[in-house]
Amino acid sequence: EVVREGSFKHVKELSDEILGYLADRNLNPIRYTWNAKGENILRKIQRAKQALPV
Repeated sequence: EVVREGSFKHVKELSDEILGYLADRNLNPIRYTWNAKGENILRKIQRAKQALPV
C-alpha cells in the first residue's frame, strides 16, 4: 500500500500502523538474497563518486 496525504488523520494512527507492519514482518521474516556482483557495485560507486560534487 501507499501512504498518501489524508491516509491517516493522526500521527499516532500512522505510527501504530507502521509498528504493526514491522511486528508482522518480524514474525514472518523474508530472507533477502543479494543478486548484484561485487564488481558491478564497485563500478556504480566509482560512477557516483565522479558524478557527485565533493
